[in-house]
This record gives sequence, structure tokens and C-alpha cells, in this order.
Amino acid sequence: MTLLTYSVVRRHMKNTSGFTLCDEGSRPPLNLRLADGESVIGWYRNPTPWESSLLVFTSTAIWTVEGGAAERIALADILGYESPGTKEGVSGLRVRTRGGFRFMRVAGSYGPAGKYKDFIG
Repeated sequence: MTLLTYSVVRRHMKNTSGFTLCDEGSRPPLNLRLADGESVIGWYRNPTPWESSLLVFTSTAIWTVEGGAAERIALADILGYESPGTKEGVSGLRVRTRGGFRFMRVAGSYGPAGKYKDFIG
């Protein structure tokens, strides 16, 4: 499952404005208590004014980091997400988990004049 997760995250995040792939030369900007066998794939840093908000993608979870608080959302607990009605003014998405909805900030844009949002293209 780790290889599949790595491939999906890398493919979907490679064109975003703030994704950093974790490799030998880079480490996440914070320490997380990873589960046994869990490894970091990469992280997404939001643009100003949300630069203290990160998403850290691991082999088994997505960690949401807001300021000093980090929360782990297991991939196995994600059931879906709420699609925004418009791309204008959107700064993230609500993910439906077994425990209810959780907000993940993904506020960056890329492409000509920021035409594409990082999470919905």
C-alpha cells in the first residue's frame, strides 16, 4: 500500500504551488510522531496568509498542521470530500471521515494567472 500511496500523492501534488517531496535532502519542517512503519512522502505549505498551515502526506495518513497543533487523519478513515460549488475564494476542502467532516487547508493556485486551484485543478 505504501508504494501506491506514494505514487498517488506524488502524481496529484507535483503541479501544485507548495508541495515538497520528502527525500534524502529534505525533511518535514516539524517532527511528527509517526506510527510504526509510517513514512513521510511530502508536505504542502500554504501561501500567505496561511503559511503556518501544512499538510503532511505519509504512507498511511494526512497530517493537518495549523500553527503548533498537528492532527492525524488515517487514509483508511477518509470516506470522501465535499466539492465546493465554485473555485472563487476557496481556501481548502472538507473531507468526510468516519469521525465526521474535517477541514484541510489547500489554498494555493498555479498556472497562468493562478488559474488552477491546488486541490481541484
